[in-house]
Amino acid sequence: MKYPNVQLCICTNGLLLKEYAEYIFELGVRYITVTINAVSPHIGKNIYSWIIYDKKIWRGYEAAKKLIENQLAGVQKSADLGMLVKINSVLIPNINDFHMVEISKKVKELGAYIHNIMPLIPLAELNHIRPPTCDLLRSIRNQCERVLPQFRLCKQCRADACSIPGLE
Repeated sequence: MKYPNVQLCICTNGLLLKEYAEYIFELGVRYITVTINAVSPHIGKNIYSWIIYDKKIWRGYEAAKKLIENQLAGVQKSADLGMLVKINSVLIPNINDFHMVEISKKVKELGAYIHNIMPLIPLAELNHIRPPTCDLLRSIRNQCERVLPQFRLCKQCRADACSIPGLE
């Protein structure tokens, strides 16, 4: 390897992670960040209106179900391979705010080591939703921290995407 001290990290929505986890591990990736905003398709359908998977457009509940199944299988596979798995979740008031503890529980069970809950930046299909207050964000993080350590350094600048969480 030309740069043996470089720590490689990939950030993904996890749709194809299970299929590629071994390959990216063989490439030297040891850190992976997966964005998971729901672990229930009933909630996910309000976040993801569609996905493209297996040359097919999936919509609504079925899209959320397929995405979540793939994300969770990918987290499990990556952790089983020995990668450190960080989970990013976007806190969306009145859609998934009451669901964050369940996300923390599920991803911990699958091998994630840290959870980064970030406030919504209202854009695109979610542009009508107000971002969470600082008090709500802090409260949700505190609840989730009882389950899984929280990454609290994210400033929504995307700098967290090129650092190694926990080694600041």
